[in-house]
Amino acid sequence: QLYQFNFPLTSGNRYRVTFSARSSSGNDFKVDLLKHASPFTDYGLSNYLFNLSTSMATYSVEFTATNFTGTVNDARFRFWFAGTAQNGDTYWIDDVMLQNLGP
Repeated sequence: QLYQFNFPLTSGNRYRVTFSARSSSGNDFKVDLLKHASPFTDYGLSNYLFNLSTSMATYSVEFTATNFTGTVNDARFRFWFAGTAQNGDTYWIDDVMLQNLGP
């Protein structure tokens, strides 16, 4: 999981998540953007499956920030491997970026 202190999300705005990744086996993973503390509410990106390969590639998805009002500063990315990774898999993730695309 990746927690970046104090990056603001505004409800109703569109965002784009972009990163580079690969896995040793080509197995996939899912990405969420969640509230950092309990109850870990998703903020508009929930269990999005990225189809990785064994070569480094760039991936992105756009979403609308939801499930809160106003602006929050308590989000984190979760890269979720359960259900897709196998014993011995290695994952590389780099250049994670969140862009605010506006309302």
